[in-house]
Amino acid sequence: MNAKLLYLPLLCLASNAFAASNTIYNDEPIAADVRLESIKAALLDYTLDHSVYVSTQAWLDGNGAVEEKVLLLSGLNLERIRVNEYRDAFGLAQASIIDAPVTATESWYGCPVTSPVKRRLELITYTEQTASTSAHNIASKVQHTVEDAIMSSPALMAAADPFSKLRQSGSVYTRFMQQPAAKEADLTLHINISVQQKASRSLLPPRLRPSGNSLTVELAMSELGEVIYQSKFTARVPKSPLAAAMPDLSEDLLSELAAATGEVATELGDHIRCQASSKLNVAQVRGQLRVDGGRDLGVYRGQEFLLVPSSQGFATRGLDSALQSVAIARIERVFGQHASLTVVTGATADQLSGDMIAVPLASMDFM
Repeated sequence: MNAKLLYLPLLCLASNAFAASNTIYNDEPIAADVRLESIKAALLDYTLDHSVYVSTQAWLDGNGAVEEKVLLLSGLNLERIRVNEYRDAFGLAQASIIDAPVTATESWYGCPVTSPVKRRLELITYTEQTASTSAHNIASKVQHTVEDAIMSSPALMAAADPFSKLRQSGSVYTRFMQQPAAKEADLTLHINISVQQKASRSLLPPRLRPSGNSLTVELAMSELGEVIYQSKFTARVPKSPLAAAMPDLSEDLLSELAAATGEVATELGDHIRCQASSKLNVAQVRGQLRVDGGRDLGVYRGQEFLLVPSSQGFATRGLDSALQSVAIARIERVFGQHASLTVVTGATADQLSGDMIAVPLASMDFM
C-alpha cells in the first residue's frame, strides 16, 4: 500500500516533466493571413461582448415579394483599443483586443497597454480678462512659465509632440510655401489662468485696501470630447511692500510653479501612453495609402498597423462588412508629418475607402 502511494506522486512528476519537455515552441514568423484571421476573431469576440444590436429592413420588390435585410451593428470605441498578439501553449497564433484603461487603477502593474506612437498635443491658453495692469502682467508671466515647462518636459516629449498654434502672418506665398504645415491635434490641453485681486478691510478710509492677488492655474487634457486628465495649482501673490510698486511674482513662486508644472507634464506623459488613443487617421492621396503621422510621432519604416473602420464607420456598416474592411499594413516611407502604407493582407483598396483608422500592433509590454 505504501509502495502504491509512493508511486503515484512519482508518476505525476514524470507526466509533468514529459508534458513540459513536449511543449510546442515555435519561433517561426506567423503568416500575415493567419495573423489577420486571429485578429478578426478577437475583434468579433470583442464586438459581441460589447454593444451589439440588430437592424432589420423589409420591403416589397417589383414582383410583390417581400425582401428583408438583417444587419448586426455595434457602437464601439475602436480608437482606444490595443491589440495583443501571442502564441498559445500549442504555438498557435492568438490575438486579443483590450481597451485602454480609463484610470490607472484599472490597469495591471500600472499601465501595460502603452501607445507605441506619440500623440500631437495642442496647448490652448485662456487668461481671464481684467482691467488691472498688474494682474495682466502676472498672467502673462504665468503663461510663459507654464508653457515653457510643458514644452520642454522630457517625460512629456517621449509620449507626445506638444505645440501651440501661432497666428500665421505674411503673404500667401509665405504662409503656404515657407512656413511649416499646420498640425492637426489629437489631444488638447486647455490652460486656464485666473488672477484676482484680493482686498482686506481697514478701519481707516478707504475701507477696502488691496492685499495682493490670488493665482489659479487649471489644466485639462481632452480627447474625442472626453476629459482624461485634470490638475489645478493655486497660490497667493502678496502685496508689494512698496506703496508705488506693482505686485509681481517672486522667483520662489516662479520656481514653485515651474516645478509643479513639470510634475504635471510627467503625469500627462503617463496618461497619454496609457489612456489616450494610439490611432492614426488613414487617407488615400493619389492612390497611395498614408497615415497622418511621421517622424514627428515616432513612426518608423516597417512598423505594422491594423487598418479598421473608425467607430463611426464601424457603427454604420454591418458587422460582416466592417470585418471585411480590416487589413494589416506596413509602413514603407516615413516623412515629417505623414507616412505611406502598403497593405500586407486583408481588404482591398476599394474596401479601405471611407473613414478608416490605423491602430499600431504590438502595443502590449507585459507579455
